Amino acid sequence: MLDDAGRVPAGWEIVDDNAAVVAACAHAQAATAVLAFRSHPQLEALCAAVHALRRQCGGALKIAVVERGEVLRQQFEMLVLSVGANRVVARDLPLSRMQAAVNALHGQLYARPVAPDYRAALAAALGDSVLGYLPVGAFCLRIRAVLDRGAVLALPHTLAKIALLPGVSHVDALRHCRPRRAGDVVTADAAHLYVFLFACEPVDAEDALARIFDVPVDTLSDRVVCLGAGSIDTELDALKTENRRAPIADYSDLFATAKQPGATRVPTDHAGEGAANAEAGGVADPTIDNAPQPMRDEDPVPAAAAPAPSADIPAARARGAIRSAMPLRKPEGA
Repeated sequence: MLDDAGRVPAGWEIVDDNAAVVAACAHAQAATAVLAFRSHPQLEALCAAVHALRRQCGGALKIAVVERGEVLRQQFEMLVLSVGANRVVARDLPLSRMQAAVNALHGQLYARPVAPDYRAALAAALGDSVLGYLPVGAFCLRIRAVLDRGAVLALPHTLAKIALLPGVSHVDALRHCRPRRAGDVVTADAAHLYVFLFACEPVDAEDALARIFDVPVDTLSDRVVCLGAGSIDTELDALKTENRRAPIADYSDLFATAKQPGATRVPTDHAGEGAANAEAGGVADPTIDNAPQPMRDEDPVPAAAAPAPSADIPAARARGAIRSAMPLRKPEGA
């Protein structure tokens, strides 16, 4: 964690890695442990270390996680805080400011509930491996599963309901929608696209949509409603009811299905450095932004479709106008 051993602050004990921090703090009570986060594969080991420290040492122990390689995304920062960390210290701070941030924890007591199982909390933060287009039924089922699993962390999610402009076909709008983060999925009903943004606050949804669509959103829609906690359930119920009464068109055949391998599972890697303020330390940071990969045909779960460029899906281009002119729902009584 410290690049220059000669700059070790007074009263700090330096150890080899995060596992050594846990061992050094075995009988500590009011000490301050500093753990390092460097890369995504370290996330599970980091959570295990933080959770073990908090469970064995109680609320008086101060635990700081310092970013040293990658930067923790919001859901992963919430994760390490939920399993027992007092604070995440930002990457690239000068030593003096990092030390000040750690020293500011002195006298604090950790009073938040600690997740009983760090693995369940980790699974909630990692989300789903699927991204892109899903038919309405699969879309609703998958989001419901994500919401239920994420309740342990109270993760924020956003459902963007995008009303399409007259003349904008569903196929064209879906083709312009290119989710790249694990768990971001999209579907369509008679007049809207629905984009589910995993671990995204509604206040950040506009920026997220601007990254997902390869054209300005206002060229496709003049009304975007971003729904957060509570409102998502209501919208899903309405969408399921609509689909049950008159099945909504399924565009799965027009888009290549994709999954992000390993998004719901983090390889355990106990490598990491540690230092302790009279105790120890270490660092880590995860990001999930892998390129979508095609699923095998035998995959039993409908996978999300990351719309491919027009040149890569000539069938979709040739059939787009025809599909757009078709009714999205079967006529009642048919």
